[in-house]
Order: sequence, then C-alpha cells, then structure tokens
Amino acid sequence: MKLFKQSQKAISMILILSALAANLAGCGRPGAGNGSSEAPSLPTAAELPPTAPSAERDIQILKSVLPDIENPTIESPEDFYACMISTLLNNTEGENRVCSPVNLYMALAMLSETTAGESRTQLLSLLGETETLSLRSYVEELWEENCRDSQISTLRPAASLWADKSLSLKKDTVKTLSKSHHASVHQGKMDSDKLNRELQKWLSENTGGLLDQQISGHKFSDETVLALASTLYYRGRWQDEFSKKATADAVFHAEAEDITCEFMNRHTVMNYYRGDSFAAISLPFADGCDMWLLLPDEDSSTEELLQDGSGLTGLVMRPSEWEDVRFITVNMSIPKFDVAWDTDLTDQLKQMGVTDVFDPNTADFSAMLSAAAPAWLSQVNHAARVRIDEEGCEAAAYTSMALCGAAMSREQADFIADRPFVFVITGAENIPMFAGLVNRP
Repeated sequence: MKLFKQSQKAISMILILSALAANLAGCGRPGAGNGSSEAPSLPTAAELPPTAPSAERDIQILKSVLPDIENPTIESPEDFYACMISTLLNNTEGENRVCSPVNLYMALAMLSETTAGESRTQLLSLLGETETLSLRSYVEELWEENCRDSQISTLRPAASLWADKSLSLKKDTVKTLSKSHHASVHQGKMDSDKLNRELQKWLSENTGGLLDQQISGHKFSDETVLALASTLYYRGRWQDEFSKKATADAVFHAEAEDITCEFMNRHTVMNYYRGDSFAAISLPFADGCDMWLLLPDEDSSTEELLQDGSGLTGLVMRPSEWEDVRFITVNMSIPKFDVAWDTDLTDQLKQMGVTDVFDPNTADFSAMLSAAAPAWLSQVNHAARVRIDEEGCEAAAYTSMALCGAAMSREQADFIADRPFVFVITGAENIPMFAGLVNRP
C-alpha cells in the first residue's frame, strides 16, 4: 500500500494519538523506513498493502483476526486496523464511541522509536511489523498520502517532541522522530506555565479546536521531563450536500429509549451494499474521502456487525471486491450527530500484548534516554470527537501516555503510578481515519 522514553524524578511522556478506545482486550500478539520530506506547515484552527488477490482471501484473513479476540494474529497494518475497529467499538452499554485507527498507528510508531529490546518488539508486533525500517517507510507514506489543506478540505496529521531543557536525549532518535515522523521539537521547563500554554495551543490548533474541553486540563506535571505528541484533524464537505430544507425531526430508536432528533434526508442513485445482516452506503466527500454508514438489520445488532470482519473492515477497505452491491436509488435518512468520547486505556493496551513498557523491571526506553535510567508507562488517556451536518464533517482525536521513572537531574520528585450504527471515515487508499459507534446522536 501507498500511504502513512538522574535520581528519582519521574519522567512523563505524553503521547498524543488518536484512536484507541475501551474494550481493546486481547488484540495483541506476543512479540516492528525512511522518509525525507519536511513536515508540512500546520493549520492554525485543526494499505494496506494493495493487495489481496481475492475477496475470499481477504475475508479469510479478517476472520482469522477478529473472532478470536483472546489470541489474534496481527501480521500487517491492515490486521491492526481491523482489530481496532472491531473491538474498540464493542460492549458499549449504549454509549457512543469514536476512535482513529490510523492516528493510533502513527502514535504507537513514534513510541516504538523511543524503545529497544522486547519493549520495541511488542510494539512492532502490535503494529503488524517485524522491523523498524519498514515501519518508518509505511508511516512516511501515510504522511505523504494523507495531508491536504484547501477551502473544501483539511486532513492534517501532526507530531511533536517536548523535552525539559536539562534532559539528555539521544540525538539520533530525535533526528529520526523529526525526519520520519515529522515531529517538531519544543524545549523548556516542563512544569512551567509557559510550556503548558504552548502545549495546549499546539494541541488545540492541530485538532481544530474540536477537543478544547479536554485539552484545557491537559498539562505537564512536576514529574514530566519528556513528551511526544501526535494528532489527526479532518474537515471535509460532502460531495453532494444535504438540503437543509429536507432536514426534519424523526425518532431514533436508541437501545434504552426513543430519541427525537434531526434527520438529513435525500434520494440518491448510488451503490447499495448488503451483508448477511446489514446494509451499507458510502457518502463521498468532495476531497475523495468517504464516510461509510453500516446499519444492522432490525433482527441484528451493532455488536454482531462489529464481530464480523468481512462485514466491516473487508467492505470499507476493499469495496470494489464486495459481491452484493447494487447501483440503485437509495432513500436515505441519516441523523445529524456529534459523537465524543474519552477514557483511560492502560489496561486495554496491556491486554493487547504491550506489557513490558508498563513494568519498571522490563521497560526499555534506552533508544531515547542517554542513561540507562528505569522508565515506564503509567497511564494512557484518549479523547475523540466526530460531528456531521448538512454541509459535511469535522473530526479530531488525541491520546496521551504518561511515562514515569528515574530522571537524570539531581532533583527528586515523588512518582505516583495510580493515576446503534457504525461509521468509518476513510482517507487515501481507503485507510480508516476515524471509526465510531453512535448509540445516542
């Protein structure tokens, strides 16, 4: 496919990603490029290996990954995306969910650059890679194929490295993060108001202000000495906008109650996809991206749909290979929605097989830190939001990871480690940028 880690002062690394949600349990397996272009300028407001020879082969691969959540095999980025979408959005108990599979991939790729040994092996394994060079190459392609900024569309990943001015980092790793992952470098006193304001401004600008409520409380603590940040923002107009005159109130049958909300209505000749127990349509954006809507049959559920790899990931990633598709007039009625979600994902990542980085005795961040001081992840937080209306869509997400351990400064600090339809927005080469579950629009 073409695309895109001193005495006892605690180290915190904040890694802003997008995408992972609760219920990732068991998505890991035991257990990996070069880019040269400069990072593009940032806005001030926000394959998949082409591949499979046949749809039958793709379905077999996905079915081998998704149903057995306790012990799946992740052998490629495609498997990673399939596992994420299928599991993060399940077992929601009626709440909305949204995530960004591709930004999660890019952020974990950055994290892997700061690690070594088994810590790196586990991260690469989760990402479906076996060695770092191919991972860098893949991430660079993601950047090249998924950056745009125009009047009708903005699709912008962003990355940054934040370090205390007294911290000694390995220059080669910093260079790699800057070159292959397009990370800008920020230095200063990590717990200062100045750097905290700079961090919040950076996050807000690179998520289009869409997650300002969550960002307002995001800051470096006294223990923070190092941070990584990666975000993804998308804004796009529909290829064919919905008429506001056709928008009308209707009833949405949520799991626990009926809800009256605004529905956008339109009659369009388009591809209509059928699965064993669901129907699906794809709404194109003017920039070439798409929003897929997958609606379970009345006697089925989103849970069943999300467990069916061929019915979800196989369709949105390779629609041209789907057999049951008809070009007909579709009378669509879609609720306007604004879906937001935030959670702590520490336990889920551990259950995915990424365990060493959380253990002080096994975590290896020697690729970033010049001294062999112990450092380990202590918590992972995620927030994401997607909203649509008659004109189009806006979406953003981030995930933060705190790394604790012994720092190289002479100062000391305490270390506390206790701290009913599915949509998928696809980008270049059908890469899943955002995926979500709307239980209450």
